[in-house]
Amino acid sequence: MTFIGTTYEFLNNRILLTNFEDEIKQLPYIVNDPHKLDKKVDPKKLQFRLKIDKNGSLKREEYFTVKEIISPEKIKLNNNLIVNLLA
Repeated sequence: MTFIGTTYEFLNNRILLTNFEDEIKQLPYIVNDPHKLDKKVDPKKLQFRLKIDKNGSLKREEYFTVKEIISPEKIKLNNNLIVNLLA
């Protein structure tokens, strides 16, 4: 595909030799997240849908209830799992 009257300019990027650790130390603030990701969730174990067993019959998974509404995008379930809601 060609575009009539279009001009292209190719720029060569110069290589930056930067020590990012020194640059971060010069910032007026440093953000440290106090929350540790020590709990890992296996997504295969938490599938919120119907399961079909080997005989072909439907088997419903365990139900969960909302324990706490953390924000408009996050809820905590009764098993203490925090779920991010997608719009």
